[in-house]
Amino acid sequence: MTDDGLFVGISDNIIYHYDYDLDYIKAMITLLGIPWHTTKGSPFGDHFSYVSFEWNLVLKTIYLTKAKCKKHLAKVLFILQDFPLSCQFLKKGIQSLHGLLSHVTFVYLHGRAFLNNIVWWLTIFTSDFSLRFPPPSVILDLKWWSTQLSKPSIICSLMLHPPMSNLNI
Repeated sequence: MTDDGLFVGISDNIIYHYDYDLDYIKAMITLLGIPWHTTKGSPFGDHFSYVSFEWNLVLKTIYLTKAKCKKHLAKVLFILQDFPLSCQFLKKGIQSLHGLLSHVTFVYLHGRAFLNNIVWWLTIFTSDFSLRFPPPSVILDLKWWSTQLSKPSIICSLMLHPPMSNLNI
């Protein structure tokens, strides 16, 4: 960030300078009559929070924020703690859980394999208002998620994979 508030970025030893900043963008949006929530947006930079992830453009990494990790873990634990009590759940709540876990698979790549049983469970709901018990396979998957979300967040690389080579094997 420069003294005039404009963003300067450095990537691969190339210096980028932009003639705009967050205040400039907000001023342009105001002219359009579009409401902007005061807590939305953050100063331009190489490190920032966006869509529940912490992004580091210099290191090219991403991870789930601690707050979101705790929030998602609480949703998973809600089902796991109520399961022994033979609780049934509404489809809407399970769809919400599936959506948030799908979102975090951007970082928890192995978690993709632990969503299939939740998707299958969603198919057996006959309506949005029907109640269903979680099958044992879902409980096992949620235990895996509980373990993962209880640890510090995985740091995922945003580096490009090298091109594939044909080894003639």
